[in-house]
Amino acid sequence: MNILTLFDQQQVSALKSRQWPIGSLGAAIEPYTADQLIKERTPSVVLLSAGDTDVFMLRAREHLYELFLVHEHLSIADLGHLISGPDDLPEIMARLISYGSFPILLAPDQSLTYQIYQAYCRLERTVNLISVDDKPDLEESGALLGEGNWLSYVLSHEPNYLFNYTLVGHQNYLSNPEMLRSLELLHFDIHRLGQVRQSGE
Repeated sequence: MNILTLFDQQQVSALKSRQWPIGSLGAAIEPYTADQLIKERTPSVVLLSAGDTDVFMLRAREHLYELFLVHEHLSIADLGHLISGPDDLPEIMARLISYGSFPILLAPDQSLTYQIYQAYCRLERTVNLISVDDKPDLEESGALLGEGNWLSYVLSHEPNYLFNYTLVGHQNYLSNPEMLRSLELLHFDIHRLGQVRQSGE
């Protein structure tokens, strides 16, 4: 499978046609134009996006391209926007990781975290997962995968490669107490929004 055929690079081309300040991500990012397996040097980081909101993706990319590089020798490539279905994501992410790149997925849908997790399962690598959320996404896993139950899919996946899970910023009045107890029984780390705010003072 040539992963380039699964992506639209119009946003990348449009952004790369602009003049970006020296030292910015926009100046440093290169379009991902060839299967990195056949190249001698793979990029350290590969950006990619998925989901239905093109305006969100363009804005997210614009803001990223405006940032400045902290590490000058960090090589970054932008693969573009996924035009095939989310079922292709685990294979794409696993391939990028196996090439030695660190993929960063931009998406408006938190449920795609499960596809990222599946990529690590394919590579048989254990995962530490952190989510910043107002409540645990542990609704019924028998329902269709969505933003409210993706964590249930992760926890019920066999074989399981989840080493640890941390929930940051949950709010008690929005969280089902049974779900919080389930996470505590699994010895996962959960931090209320109030605790996070107090620790930053």
